[in-house]
Amino acid sequence: MKEENGPLIALVAFIILAMIFGGMAYSDKKALDGERPEDALQKQIDDKVAGIASQEAEVKSNDYKIAQYRKQIQEQVDRYDFFADSMDDFTVEYTRRLKLKESADAYDKQGSDLSDKVSAKKAATLQAINKDTSEIREKMESEVSEKTKAREAAVGRQRQVEEDMTAEARRHVQSKNYEMTRLGDSKQTLADLTRREVERANVLTEADGKVVFADDVHNLIVINIGTGAGVKNGYRFEVYAMRPGKKKVSKGYLEVVRADPSKSQCRFLNRPILMPKDAFSEYVAQQPEEIFSPYQQSGQKEATAAPLMGTPRPVVLGYDPKDPIVEGDLVQNPLFDPGKTYTFYIAGLKDLDRDTGKQKSAIRYRWTEIKAVVQAYGGKVVNDVDINVNYMIAQKDPTSDDKFQKGVELGIPVIYEWELFRFLDNK
Repeated sequence: MKEENGPLIALVAFIILAMIFGGMAYSDKKALDGERPEDALQKQIDDKVAGIASQEAEVKSNDYKIAQYRKQIQEQVDRYDFFADSMDDFTVEYTRRLKLKESADAYDKQGSDLSDKVSAKKAATLQAINKDTSEIREKMESEVSEKTKAREAAVGRQRQVEEDMTAEARRHVQSKNYEMTRLGDSKQTLADLTRREVERANVLTEADGKVVFADDVHNLIVINIGTGAGVKNGYRFEVYAMRPGKKKVSKGYLEVVRADPSKSQCRFLNRPILMPKDAFSEYVAQQPEEIFSPYQQSGQKEATAAPLMGTPRPVVLGYDPKDPIVEGDLVQNPLFDPGKTYTFYIAGLKDLDRDTGKQKSAIRYRWTEIKAVVQAYGGKVVNDVDINVNYMIAQKDPTSDDKFQKGVELGIPVIYEWELFRFLDNK
């Protein structure tokens, strides 16, 4: 900036010096002409002051112009910098465009090569398809021809069958009236042949476990099922052995005194029990479920059986030393099954006698007592019969119960009340 103002300052200084020296010369000239020196000097001073003011105004004007020129110069510099930056950006974008163009050219070349390969593959595939199509068409035409021949043969056979059926229909019409007359009898015969008989339950012969230890002296028997299978203290099991010919020989009854997870300690039951008795002889039943006597009312032993109708006689049900309990003997309870819950329906009329208050259909136990025992052994008693019932427990005259007949039709096996006496009388 100092270099730019140097000429201007020199010019101003030159003008001021010129004015000073000019004023001095003019003053000297006036002094020579007879004017007063003071007046001439004052005039010179005023003129120089006016000149200086004029020069200052001119300097200010020049400063303003210089400032305007500097502003224009700065704007030009800024525009130059902007265009220089734009030029750099343009150069970068131009370089990137060139690279993109090169990539595009490469892709165009790859696309062209791929198009040629696709065209060649398409032509080869089309040729193979046309060949396969021709072979399939020839095969189909051959099959259609064979099927057409087979159809014509089938049509011929069908025509013959229709003719035979027409003749058979004539014969059928001739015998229809005769067969219709026999239809009623056939239906009755069919109903008689298909009527379902009462199915006896085999649960009384299915073992639930076996004896793994037997001490007759100390009355200690151990069986191989315990609480893990649902056994509880107080459960009763029949112990028996299977003899040749699949004959079941009962050895007595056990009662659980201590049930462990995998085994149970039992004791042999030695206790009195009421056995049925023949009123016309001295015969006493061998088992509590026995309901017929080998003797008749005359007291003579005959082929036919008579019901045991006498007053029951107390008999000690106990251990037979001639046939002791040994390891391997089987145990079972018809109301219990390891790991399974049986569902029962108690069949028989539930009505009570007005005079005695006893259940009419009960042989010895009321249905509520049987239900309590079943539930005590982990079973379930329901009030209706369906396919989910495992067994029906029949009391006296079960056919008087409509649901019993329904269970027979469904094929539900039956256990009779007297078969459960030895499992009921301790509850």
